[in-house]
Amino acid sequence: TKTKPETQQLTQVSTRRNFLSQALALVVGLFVSMFATSSNIANAATESKEEKIQRLEQEAGVCKNCNGKGVVACELCSGTGFWRATGNNDKNLKYKGVVCPTCEGAGTLRCPVCLGTGEGYVRGLLRRRTIEPGPGRTLQS
Repeated sequence: TKTKPETQQLTQVSTRRNFLSQALALVVGLFVSMFATSSNIANAATESKEEKIQRLEQEAGVCKNCNGKGVVACELCSGTGFWRATGNNDKNLKYKGVVCPTCEGAGTLRCPVCLGTGEGYVRGLLRRRTIEPGPGRTLQS
C-alpha cells in the first residue's frame, strides 16, 4: 500500500501532466489558427474586388430574414392586409376591418435586411452597379 505523501505526489504529477498537455494543445491550436489566417490574408490580397464580392455572395447564400424571397409578412396585420380598428363610440366598442396602414393591404413588406433582393451578402449593395446606363447617359456617384 502507498502512503499518503506518495499518493499526493502522484496526484501532483498527474495534474502537472494534464496542465502541460492542455497548454501544448492550446499552443498548437493557436499556431494552426495563425497559419490559416495568414493563408486567408494571402488569398484575399490576390483576388480582385469583384471576385471578392462574388465569393462573399456565394458564401452568404440567401437572406436569412426572408429566406431569399425579398419580402416578409407585415407585423401589424400578420400578413392578412386588414387591421382591426375600433370605432369612435366608446359606448359601443365595435371593431371594423380597415386596410392595414403599414403594408397598404398587401400583407407583405420589402425585407429590411436585404432591401428586397433576397441576397445574403448586402454590404455595399447600394454602391454596386447592376444596371448599365442607357445610350448617351451616365450614372452619377
